[in-house]
Amino acid sequence: MNGVSITKDQLSDDIAAQELLKVVPRVMRSIRAELWSLSKGDLTVPQFRILFHLKEMPRNNRQLADLQGVSVAAMSRMVDGLVKRSLIRRIVSTEDRRQVHLELTKVGHEKLSRIQGAMRRTFSEKLSGIDAQLKISLLSGLSALEELFR
Repeated sequence: MNGVSITKDQLSDDIAAQELLKVVPRVMRSIRAELWSLSKGDLTVPQFRILFHLKEMPRNNRQLADLQGVSVAAMSRMVDGLVKRSLIRRIVSTEDRRQVHLELTKVGHEKLSRIQGAMRRTFSEKLSGIDAQLKISLLSGLSALEELFR
C-alpha cells in the first residue's frame, strides 16, 4: 500500500485482495527477470517450477500438469525440452510401461541449486533494506498466504 498505514477499522477483504492482486504480479515480474538473467535466458519460470517440483520427488506428466495448471499436452512439450537439454529424465516403470516418471538429472539438480542460491542471495539483498519488525510482518503474511493457497 505504498507505505500508507491502515487501521483495523479500515481493513476489508476487498482492500486486502486488491493489494494482493497489485503486489503479486510485481513480485513475479521481479522473479521472472532475475530467473531469466541468472539462467542466461534459457530457463522460463514454468521450466524452473518443473525442476523445483521434481527436486521434491519424481512425478509423472499429469501430476506436473496439475501443479502448473496446464494441459498434459502442454506439459509434455515442456518436459520434452527439458529432457533434450538433459535437465530431467524419463523413468519407465518395469511393471507397467505406460507409467513414466520424471526426475532431475545431476545437471538439472546442479542448475536448479545454482539458480536457487543466486536468487536467494539477490532477494536477501533486497530484503536487507527493511527493518526487522517489517521482515517479521512480511514472513507472517507469507505464511498466511501459503496456508491460504495450499
